[in-house]
Amino acid sequence: MTRDFATDPEVAADLDRQARTEADRSRTRETSTVIDSTTAATWPCLYCKTAVPVPRTAVEMRDTFNRALRARGQRPLEDTAVCSSCYAREEARRVELGEAARTRCAQLVRVITEGSVPPADSPIVRELRKLGHPDVDGLLKSLRERKSPGSTRGRGEI
Repeated sequence: MTRDFATDPEVAADLDRQARTEADRSRTRETSTVIDSTTAATWPCLYCKTAVPVPRTAVEMRDTFNRALRARGQRPLEDTAVCSSCYAREEARRVELGEAARTRCAQLVRVITEGSVPPADSPIVRELRKLGHPDVDGLLKSLRERKSPGSTRGRGEI
């Protein structure tokens, strides 16, 4: 059975609300489209300490953030940047660490799915949370439902 969503009053109300929200200028913030790329300062690289040229727009943005931080009683941002070679190295390292975390999460999920469902405070569940698994609670709930005696869901069924 197909359903015509255009005639559904709930969908029509959502679309109307979306159109009003998009047209409401008070909900958007005007941003500057002009970027001044002239070098205004040189800051040391966070990693190798070489001098990195910093454009005027970046200095102005830093000053704006620092005013907001000081108003909240927080420490202002330091004058550091990241040079292009360190940025490339750190980005590759970040990708490598992310892949290692995903691989370890997959290993832990396989262990959990093949055995009994661990309690929420077990070391394996804590490690999954630490690695940044997106839905540990949902995973455990799904496994409990699948492994419960009265479950009719088979493996791989939705």
